[in-house]
Amino acid sequence: FETGPHSTYPRLVEALAEKGYRPEDLSDVFLTHIHLDHAGAAWALAEAGATIHVHPKGAVHLHDPVRLWESAERIYGEEMEELWGNMESIPKEQIVQVDHEAQYRIGGKVVTAWHTPGHAVHHIAWQIGNELIAGDVAGVKIGNGPVVPPCPPPDIQLEDWQRSIELLRNLGLARLWLTHFGMVRDVAAHLDELEGRLRRYADWIYPHYREQTPID
Repeated sequence: FETGPHSTYPRLVEALAEKGYRPEDLSDVFLTHIHLDHAGAAWALAEAGATIHVHPKGAVHLHDPVRLWESAERIYGEEMEELWGNMESIPKEQIVQVDHEAQYRIGGKVVTAWHTPGHAVHHIAWQIGNELIAGDVAGVKIGNGPVVPPCPPPDIQLEDWQRSIELLRNLGLARLWLTHFGMVRDVAAHLDELEGRLRRYADWIYPHYREQTPID
């Protein structure tokens, strides 16, 4: 699940080796969404032979990543290569478009895909039993810091995100696994904090957006 950016791919290869595996041993990769910090190395694992599972609205950008790369380049400019490495096309025959509520059986466990837009329209959260690989839909939390909703322009959709949070509440989860970073046990409190901060962010920015006034 997830690949991280291509810039950290050498560390991913090292970590696999520490467990006795090579990239060529991976048959399938499951992405939460196509942002570079989550899916930037997917092409390298596809090159090694893996099939990539992704939201239907993200699939086209893995096959033809030019627009995705150029969008990020508007933000990161000359730091693109240092931060994200590279991104190349994945052949269409190695991309599987995942439906909402699709299920896979992996190692005796059932994995369920939940379409969870808000942070990104092409977001999937992956449930295994009563645990969830959450990507960014459940926010970012560093150590004992606050739960923060990552809000990248232009994808964020507040109403969709609130519906996705409600979906997560109804799954009976015992743990969240955040890509940024780690594991959360108090799922209810975490989601409450996320939703509250998301609303406060929206309340703060909306008057500026409505009036198109600078925020500095």
